[in-house]
Amino acid sequence: MDTVADQKYLVEGIADKKQAEIDSLTNQVIVAQFSVIEKEVIVHSLIAKSTQFTTYLTQADANQATALSNLNLSTDALANVKSLVATLVQVQKQTSLAQSGASNVAAQVSVLIDKLIFTIEIIDKLGLLLTKQKAINPLIPDSLISFMVKANKDASNAIALTLTALQSCYAAEASLLASQNTIDLGSKQSNELLVRMVSNYNQRMQTPNNLLAVVGFTSDCDGIMALLQRAYKTARISYDDALWSNNSVTTQLNFAQGELAGAITASNSYKASLAAATAAAYAA
Repeated sequence: MDTVADQKYLVEGIADKKQAEIDSLTNQVIVAQFSVIEKEVIVHSLIAKSTQFTTYLTQADANQATALSNLNLSTDALANVKSLVATLVQVQKQTSLAQSGASNVAAQVSVLIDKLIFTIEIIDKLGLLLTKQKAINPLIPDSLISFMVKANKDASNAIALTLTALQSCYAAEASLLASQNTIDLGSKQSNELLVRMVSNYNQRMQTPNNLLAVVGFTSDCDGIMALLQRAYKTARISYDDALWSNNSVTTQLNFAQGELAGAITASNSYKASLAAATAAAYAA
């Protein structure tokens, strides 16, 4: 039969064991709470980082869209410039033919005027001869003399009309010459614009010829297409980088949130165990 001293020793031994259990659980709760706090800091930091990288991604996407829009606009502009150059070549040919035709017509009209003048001189001489013969020979009909007078008048009218036609030919030739000069200038400028747009740009591959950009105002500098193609390529690379970074941060955040959830669960479990151990100790 146990003595009072033995019973007291057992009670104290049980109390010490429960106190040790409570102390251990208390330490575990403290460690678990510290882990929760630590992981909360990490999660909050990653949330802020994720927000920032999402903003970067949105801006990179907008920059890529703008660069692509500019490239598409320049591609349309290049097609229009090529069409303009081709059209001006045809207009130059047509204008040159028209100018040559006007010069030929003017030359032919000039020859015609010379012939008409010669014809009038013949008619005048014939008319004078008939008038003299009429004085000598009354049998010459008056109708013949009237016919020669009318022929002289018609020839003079024909010369007047031909001179008007000649003036019109010269005016048309002058107008065509002015148009030719304007078209030549337009053709020169459109060709210069075309060269400026496609300088250092492979139109078949739709890529810049050089690995590095050549920027400036000299003839060997990158043209508009090469520069905009480079800008789009850079924007696309920036978007890909931003997308990778954003996905990486999202993965880190998801992992950290999982770790935090696990730490909270562990902390709550330790707290529950501590509460149960404490209650059991008081009950004893």
